Amino acid sequence: MGFKDVVRSDIDRVFLNLREFADEHIVQGETVKCVIDTIETQESGSSDRYGVFATDIRIHMAEGIITTPVENEEISVDDWTFTVKKVSREMGMLVIEARRYDQ
Repeated sequence: MGFKDVVRSDIDRVFLNLREFADEHIVQGETVKCVIDTIETQESGSSDRYGVFATDIRIHMAEGIITTPVENEEISVDDWTFTVKKVSREMGMLVIEARRYDQ
């Protein structure tokens, strides 16, 4: 078994294991096992951004679970709506980076 085969088997056994790293979330109406990293920041710079907070997320999930979104498309995650900023495929995983704004 080569390195790529080991990584593929580790996706479900380790990375998306609900007892290890993953949690269940509703993404695009589907309940999926995934890992979500979240970063919240306050926008700064221009006066029209005071009091505006940005929430950036990075979702790691197995490929083929949902239809792959495209940049600038809206995506729903656990009752929140985000705008997709970047989508990539990494070793059998779909990685979605998205952002939403709140006041």
